[in-house]
Amino acid sequence: MVTRPPLADPPLVGPRIIRPRRDVVGPRTIRPRRDVVGPRTIPAMPRRALAWPDPRDEQGHSYPQGRWRWTGVPGFDGGMAVYTTSQLHDSGRNDRLIRREVEIGGLTRLRHGCYAPGEPVSPEQRHRLLIEATRGRLGSTTVVSHLSAAVLHGWPVPAALLGPVTGTRMRVTAGGGDVSAWLHTYAGSLEASEIVEIAGVRVTSPARTAADAARLLPRNDAVVMLDAALHLTRRAEDRDLRLAIAARLAIDARRRGARAAEAALRLSDGLAESPAESSSRLTFLDHGIPAPVLQFEVVDRFGRVVAITDFAWPEFGVVGEVDGRTKYESLLRPGESATDVIVREKRRENDIQALGWLVFRWMPSDLATPAGLSGRLRRMLEMGVPHLA
Repeated sequence: MVTRPPLADPPLVGPRIIRPRRDVVGPRTIRPRRDVVGPRTIPAMPRRALAWPDPRDEQGHSYPQGRWRWTGVPGFDGGMAVYTTSQLHDSGRNDRLIRREVEIGGLTRLRHGCYAPGEPVSPEQRHRLLIEATRGRLGSTTVVSHLSAAVLHGWPVPAALLGPVTGTRMRVTAGGGDVSAWLHTYAGSLEASEIVEIAGVRVTSPARTAADAARLLPRNDAVVMLDAALHLTRRAEDRDLRLAIAARLAIDARRRGARAAEAALRLSDGLAESPAESSSRLTFLDHGIPAPVLQFEVVDRFGRVVAITDFAWPEFGVVGEVDGRTKYESLLRPGESATDVIVREKRRENDIQALGWLVFRWMPSDLATPAGLSGRLRRMLEMGVPHLA
């Protein structure tokens, strides 16, 4: 019987990938090779500079401007695109390199077989990319709806609730909805007027989306979303949208969450310009603070508008302002620094105080202690002097 000598280790060429053995439990010990002198190092796999198609040539979708301003829908209007595994193979990547790029952040895995270059900057952006990766599998009878439709309309949705893409499958045959790791469909009926297109994706209309999503959200989150929806349309059709949402909720009166959604709609106000303003208004309401006037115009004795404040309680002579990084960034003018914005805001506050108003400021982080925030505001209201002129 001939005994074969053991096979020699292959020469160490390039980075060596050490895979865990299935028959070894616990951390694996890497023993030094006899033909290597000194400590052994395993260099990281370098990122390959492979070309990506330019998605900016695609037709985009415009969104309303303002403090709820949309920053773009990646994969729809010139942001990050979505690529399948086969497309990545065609670009020169193999499965091992794809896995490595996911580990180091060069790629984001959206679902099985679909990736996006880089890392999404927010949960909303990741969800839009997931919608883009899923749109080809929706079929002709499924329309993006509920929370996914709210994201595409540019409304704020809690990141913790952004899971699978949500859609409505129109009832053409018997059957209900379906849930998978990346798509949650509801069975229902949709009128032609309840379907719109956003950059080629069929989405439920604003009124239908608001009604459907509000039934799924907790009260505060539903009010924040409805405030955004009404604010983005208040210049032309705020009243029409509110009536359309109410009519849809009346049709769905027996469905789960309809009553809570109707209550949230009654609390909503299209004058709110940020989630912090909406949440603050609800906090004050829950702690017995009188309802404020939103977007209040402070005028001097000549009738000139000196400032527009987030909140005001004229009967107490107090105005309120929600501060925050996002707000100050939105106030930056070309060529200005953050210091310039702060100085301008300080002068604005001085002008308001010169007219006899007390100014109450708070940060979004103060909403984490609602009782303390409301107590400070109540004390200031007690100090104020009615300013009804």
